[in-house]
Amino acid sequence: MNLPLNIFIPGLEIAEDYGDPTFTSIFLNNLGLIYDDIEDYNKAIEFYEESLALIKDIDEYEQIDVLINLAITHQNKKEYDKAISLNNQALVISNNYSRYLVIC
Repeated sequence: MNLPLNIFIPGLEIAEDYGDPTFTSIFLNNLGLIYDDIEDYNKAIEFYEESLALIKDIDEYEQIDVLINLAITHQNKKEYDKAISLNNQALVISNNYSRYLVIC
């Protein structure tokens, strides 16, 4: 197991025990990034989707980040229609916030 996984998996367990969905979502999102980096795209998508389910309607800032990461992973899998759809979802949410710039 690589070093980031050795750090983030125990961190995820702590976050889950703490019971804060945003905190847990951030760890899940980061695990998705790790799996995306090692090109295990299906595993990355699992983590992103779990992250997204936790924060939907709770934390729109984090939701935008997860949607963009999920879109990038689908793009890496050459699933361009899905990637565009996810980027568009992020764009709709980000229109409410001036601090986000989403490039689709």
